[in-house]
Parts: sequence; structure tokens; C-alpha cells
Amino acid sequence: MPSELALPGAVTDGSRAGPDPGALRFQRVGKVFGPGRGWSPRRRSHAAAPPPHAVLADVDLSVGPGESVGIIGPNGAGKSTLLRLLAGVTTPTTGSVEHGGRLAAMIDLGLGFHPDLTGWENIRCSAAFMTGGEGVGPEVEREVARFSGIEGALDHPLRAYSSGMQARLGFAVAVHVGADVLVVDEVLAVGDREFQERCVTRINDLVASGTTLLFVSHDMALVGRVCQRAVQLRQGHLIDDGPVREVVERYLVRVPSQHRRAERATSRLTSFRATHPVIQPWNPIELEVTVDVGPVSGPLELGVDLEIPTSTPGLVVSSARSTLDLGAGRGRFLLRGTSLPYPGDSGVLRLIGSLVDPGRQRLLDLDEAEVQVGSTGRLGNPHLATECTWSMTDPVPVGTEPTGSRPGGSPGAAVARLRQVSKRYRQARQGRLRRPARAEDTLAVDRLDLDLRAGEVLGIMGPNGVGKSTVLRLLAGITEPDVGEVDVEGRVVAALELGVGFHPHLSGRQNLQASGGLLGLTGAELAARLDQILEFAGIGAAVDDEVRTYSAGMRARLGFALAIHASPDVLLLDELLAVGDDDFRRRALDAVRALCDEGAAVALVSHDLEMLAQVCTDVMVMAGGRCADVGPAELVLERADRPWWGSTGDLADRGVRIDAFDLSPRHVPAMGRVELHGAITVTSPSPTVRLEVAYRVRPVDPHTVVTADMVDGCTMFLQVVQPSGALAEPGTRHFTASIDRNFLVGAFDVVLSAIDGRDGAVVAETWRPVTVGAAREEGFPGAPFAFTWEVEPLAAPSGPGQGGHE
Repeated sequence: MPSELALPGAVTDGSRAGPDPGALRFQRVGKVFGPGRGWSPRRRSHAAAPPPHAVLADVDLSVGPGESVGIIGPNGAGKSTLLRLLAGVTTPTTGSVEHGGRLAAMIDLGLGFHPDLTGWENIRCSAAFMTGGEGVGPEVEREVARFSGIEGALDHPLRAYSSGMQARLGFAVAVHVGADVLVVDEVLAVGDREFQERCVTRINDLVASGTTLLFVSHDMALVGRVCQRAVQLRQGHLIDDGPVREVVERYLVRVPSQHRRAERATSRLTSFRATHPVIQPWNPIELEVTVDVGPVSGPLELGVDLEIPTSTPGLVVSSARSTLDLGAGRGRFLLRGTSLPYPGDSGVLRLIGSLVDPGRQRLLDLDEAEVQVGSTGRLGNPHLATECTWSMTDPVPVGTEPTGSRPGGSPGAAVARLRQVSKRYRQARQGRLRRPARAEDTLAVDRLDLDLRAGEVLGIMGPNGVGKSTVLRLLAGITEPDVGEVDVEGRVVAALELGVGFHPHLSGRQNLQASGGLLGLTGAELAARLDQILEFAGIGAAVDDEVRTYSAGMRARLGFALAIHASPDVLLLDELLAVGDDDFRRRALDAVRALCDEGAAVALVSHDLEMLAQVCTDVMVMAGGRCADVGPAELVLERADRPWWGSTGDLADRGVRIDAFDLSPRHVPAMGRVELHGAITVTSPSPTVRLEVAYRVRPVDPHTVVTADMVDGCTMFLQVVQPSGALAEPGTRHFTASIDRNFLVGAFDVVLSAIDGRDGAVVAETWRPVTVGAAREEGFPGAPFAFTWEVEPLAAPSGPGQGGHE
């Protein structure tokens, strides 16, 4: 018989009167969550229960049979709640949800599986559950096993599986039970590339055969590959619906002036001008803006975007957004704004003012002004108004420098070590006795040596099933090696699965208290850090809801916030950032860097090469349970076909090489100092070679191969630190340098180049990534561009418009 209640991973039968098979309909749907089941005023410092809060509000959505629809939006937008309502896991507070035909829902990683059952047993139980007890035949079971790609592990209990292996198995079952509607929520976020490609092909085949798809993901490229239509949720409201490419482009807009225009705007900019059209370097920009505000349904934002038309035409290099304090709103207001000091040395700046309705992501009005920096009239490629202080030792004959003299100091001491460690997962136990290893057991880690050092962020990469998660479990003490030694010093905090053991029927606050104790935090320590944890997690009033109502992204935020504030000496992360939105990921990476600057060691598993490049000092590639490659992150990732500046052309052989180049720290605050150190060897006299230090920004597309013609446009700062003649004498020289007043925000490469002055040939070149402030998504760093605004009410607004923003 069909089931009236669909749990995660379930299939329900919508054969009763309602939409056609494969169709679904949300009509004026609202969902409000109140305090968690375990809330009690006796256990709180406040007497009243926290107020309920709306997760979805008045959502109307219809999907026809065979449509593929992506649901996108930031964490907490209501995406997972929408799917849970459709699957019957929870019921709407207002409105109705209907679907026609059988629905297969994969809306949480591993839910519906039992950790003590084998993979085969979980396939049978999950398939029976999804089909209302009908199950599937042996042939389909074998096809599920083949599709999952983990046949060798199916005789082992599920508790031995990594997150990626659980994702493979869960998805394989969901797409082989035969359903009219397939619902997928972030289940592919922890899969490797090979598995994702297989899933994409399977999803597209199902959609082509008439299956309806609802797909939630933060991976916009993946949404674009499997969906023809997309809807955007924000703060519980459905604010955009249309062709997937158009909706995704609007969602990814990060600068105010590029938002979609409102059809009927009753608020507008009546003037937008620079108070001083010419400023000097390191002076602020001052603006005077007049705004007419009509009837509003929420706060307004004033955005100011910065372009440098002579260097990067059409590219916003910095952006500021300010919520306007307009009191009761509606009226005419004069705004006087003052920016932070501008650190450019010259050039023309184009300032684009935008009046924005942030709740609906709509642009209400637009205007622009120009400012000239400096009075020289220079219109070329402006650079940062900063300088590099450089010093270099006298040359030492090649081959006579002392061993271990590489500048930069020795790395931190090892705080975690694996020595010739091997780990097998056994197929079964004989009673309670642990039997010896056998050939048919799965070898997860094979004679692995590893040192994790204080201040190091080690990224562990490789396809699913090669032992990455097992390495973290060994370091965490969750499992023991069959052979070898594991030694870890200090407090270890392991966040190895989404939710880090959170109990679904306890509130987020109660789970923090329980999990904090498991992580070694005393009650006093947790109480002192609770506000910081909650602020970092950013889940608002949901902290008093039961965790079972959380999306995967919300659990990840709460789990990571707890882990990062537990004062770990060793922090272990397994795909915890795979399901977070971009804003959370940026803050999480900043927190990881800050933790390492304080001397902690971090090991993280991820399939995201760009994230590994941003945060890791070192990367280890695993294959077959062994280390296939290890070294500095940029070098290992270059070997993984990551674009690099050396692709601009072959280096000329002029007798100069850069033996060592490093910088510290890898992440500095705005106005912070970047310190460089390294060694240069001259094998033959090079009197015409000079040394340059530059800041270069990679193109927005990470796969772009940079050509020599593109380098100038990518350069934000350039200084000759050693003129021609400084390298005339052969020998090895050590250098140190510092670049102060890094008054910009973004990720870029610090590049050291040796240039032959006769023909401009690049003789030697190397680089290291650095992030100043917070990483920016647009790809082009710029100055922190915050404005401080003074607001003065003027007269009532003129002109028509009585209907709100739109």
C-alpha cells in the first residue's frame, strides 16, 4: 500500500485526486517553526519561549510533469524546508502542497540508512521503504551496486563508509526505484568528480524519460547542467523564477548596480555627485546624494560600485552597500557619504550609485559620477599606492650555502603523526571476537606516513573511496589502525560529518551544549563562547528549533561554528564546507586561517580545488590508500592542471633562477603587512636582469590560460626592487622584503619576476597566493569601500508612485 508519510529517502504515492503524475503544486505555502521540543523555561535564563519564526511565507510554485527545476538561495532561505514539505516529512503551517504520482526524495545524506547494516542490507531496506514495501528485484539491486561504484564495500557496515560513499549509495537507490518526481537536496555536494558526472548523466536520462526533478544545490554550474528552470528563495520568499541561466546570473550578482531592474519603482535617486571631483592618493571619496523614497515594504540599500575605466572597463573592482536609516521612510533625503581612504596612485574612477530593494534583489534606480585621483592626468593602468621594502644579501658561491639555510624559519613541530599506518575494514565479525585481516577485506589506508604540523592547513584530496575520511578518523581516534602508530597531541576537534552527531529531536542550542561537552568544552567555556558561536553560525531564531527541521547547510554552519570556537590544537574537517553558501564559506575559510595563525593544525578533506588553493598551505593527494603526491598547495595543485602564470610563455634561459620564494602570513588583515623571503641563484653573469615584485589577479574564470598580453591588465601593483646590474655577479643571494599598507580586500598572487632589460624577456618567475581581508567572489580585489552616511530629511517626494517598490 502507498505510504501517507514520506520520510527522507522515501517515495510517496500521489495517486489520490490531485495533480497529474509528475506534477506538483505549492499554493500560498507558509511554514513557521517554534521552539524545539526540549525547550523548557526551567532550563533557560529567560522565562518565555522564544518566538516562532517563519521559514517560508506565501510561496506559490507549480511544476509540470517532466520539468527540471533548480531551487537556489543562501543558507536559511527555506530550500530544504520546501523539499521536506513536498516529501511529507513536515506539514505546512498555511497553504497546501500536492504532487501527482510516486515521489523519490533524497533530501539528506545517509538518512534512511542504518549504520550497523551492510551496504547490501541498506539497499534492500531503503528500496523497500521507497516503494511502499514492494522493493526491487535482485537485478535492480545489482544495478544499484554497480552504479554506486562501491561494490567492494557493500559487505561492510555503513558506519565504515565515508560521506562520499554514503552519498553514492543513497543516490544510486533513489534513481533506480522508478518515480514520477525525483527530489535531490545537496546529496552530490560530497561526491567526487567521477561520481558527479555519473549522477548528472543519470539525472538527465531520467528527465528525458519524463521524470520531474526538484534539485537543491549551492553549485550553480551543477544546477545549470541538470535543470532547465530555476527558482530563487530568499528569506522564505520566492523572489525569482525563470530559465535557469537567467535566474542563476541574477542570483550570482554581487554588486548593487547589476541587480535586475524593478518594473515599477516608487523610490529613486534624484542626484548623485562627487563633492570633490579631484582627490589625492590616500584621501577619502565624498559623495552627496538625494533620494526620493515612496511607500516601502522594508529597508532600502544604497550601493556604490567602483570601476576604473582606463584599466578594467566594465569591471567593478570594489563595492559598498549601506542600509539606509530613514526612520519611518517615505520622503526626500539628503545623504552625505565619506569613504575610507582610496589607496590608488592615479587614474579616473567611475562611481555607480544604486538604490536597491535588498529583500527582493531589485534595482530601483541608478546614477553615476567620476573622480580623478591625482592631478597629473595619468590615464594608464593605475596601481596601488604602496611600496615594497627590499633587502638582499651579498652573493655566496653556488654550492657553498649551509644546509637548511632556506629563509623563512623552520615549520612548526608535528602535532599529529601517522607512521606506516594501515587500516582494513572487515566484512563481518565472528560473535564479538575481532578476526584477523583477510584478503577480501577492504584496504582503506596502506602504510601511510603523515606529519601534521602546528600552523599548517593540510588539504587531503582524491576520488571517493581512497582513504581520505579514514585518515581523519584515525587522527581523531574514532578508529584504530591495524598496523602502525598514530600519535596526536593536544585537544582534537573532529567535525567529520554534517551535524557532528547532533540529535534530531533536540534544539540547536541543546545540541551545542551536548556536543560542546563531547568536544572537551567545560560548561563555563561553552557559556562564555555561546554568543560568538551563534553569531558565527548565523541561523538566528532557528537555534531554538529542533535540528530535524534544519537544512544541511544550517547543520554545517552550526557544527563548524562550534568546532572553530572549541580552541582545538588539531581541527579535522571532512567535507563540512561542501554544502555551505558562498558567504558562509568565506567566513569559514577566514576562521580556519586565523586558527592556524594562532598555531593550530588543520586537516581537511575536500573535492573543491579552488577552496584548497585558497586556504591550504600543503596538499596531499591520495590514491589506493597511499599518498600519491604531497607538497606546498600551489605546487601540488599546479600538477593537478591548475592555471598558473608560467603559462604566459617559456622562460628565457639567461642564467638566473629563483630557488626559494615564500611569504607570510598567507592571510593578512586590510592595512596589514606581507613579508617575503627566498633565495635567487645566478649561474652566469646577468648584468641586464632586474627583479620586480607585482600583485596579479587571476581572471574570473579559473580555467582561463593567461597570455602575455593579459598580464598588464591583471597587475594591480608593480615595483622594481633590484635594478639591472644587481645580479651581475654569480652566486646565491637570500632576500627579505615587506609590503606595508595593503589597503585592499581580496585574493591575488604575489609574483617575483626576473626580467632581462634588453628585450623584456621573463628570465625567472614564481608566485605565492595571499588573501588580504576577506576573499572576494568577483575575482578582482579592490580597496575596502565602506561609506559612512549622514542622513538629512528634506521635503516630501515629488512625482507619482504609491505602490511600494514594484
